[in-house]
Amino acid sequence: MDEPKAIRKITELLPPIAINIDIPPNVFQERMAELAGESGNYELQTFSDSMCMDIINFIPRENLGHDDLHGQLIYEHKKENQIRVEIRARAWNPEYPTRVIYLEASHHIFDGLIKTYNSKYKKRYHIRVVKEKSPNLPPKATKALKNFALLANKNILHKLDWERLYQFVRVCHATRTNPSKGLIWGMLSKEGFDDKKAEYIADVASHLLDFMKYK
Repeated sequence: MDEPKAIRKITELLPPIAINIDIPPNVFQERMAELAGESGNYELQTFSDSMCMDIINFIPRENLGHDDLHGQLIYEHKKENQIRVEIRARAWNPEYPTRVIYLEASHHIFDGLIKTYNSKYKKRYHIRVVKEKSPNLPPKATKALKNFALLANKNILHKLDWERLYQFVRVCHATRTNPSKGLIWGMLSKEGFDDKKAEYIADVASHLLDFMKYK
C-alpha cells in the first residue's frame, strides 16, 4: 500500500474529537456517567491513572452493527478545559470505517447524553473535531520508526524490537513531536505490518507518548 493511501485510511478512522468545557473535567465526567446510568441505555467502565488521565467507557445498548462499540471520555490532567473523546470497537463493520462512520458512532453514543446534560446544567457543549496537524514526522522520528519497522520480527516482537520502539518514543518526546495513533498505524502498515499488529503497536506507542508528557 502506498504511503498516502495508508495514512489516509487510518487518519479517516481516528479523527481527533473533543468537548470543550468550562467546569472541572472530573465533574463533567461524573455528571455524564450519572446521566448515562439514569437512562438505562449504557454500561459504564471507569479507569484511572493518578499521574496522567481518567477514562470512562460508555458502552451503548445499540451498537450500530459494530462489535463491542464504546465511547471514551478522557480527562488528561494537563488539559483542564477539554475532554478528549475516542470511539473504539473490537471489530468495525466495515472493517476499516470511514471518517463518516467513525463520527456517526461518536454522535450515536454521546449526542443524546450531551443534549440532556445541556438542558439540565444550562450549557451549550458539543462534540467537535479538533483541527488536525500536518501528518508528517520530523526526520529523526521517521528514521527511528523506520529502523524499528525494518529490524522488527513482524510476527512476535522481541526485547530488542520493543527497545527500538521505545527509542522512537524517546525521539518524539525529545523533539516535541506528538504523532497521532493513526499516523503511526498508517506508517507501520506501509512498512509491512499487518493492520491488526500495526494498530496494537500504534496504540502502545500512543499511550507511551501520553505518559512521557507527565514525566
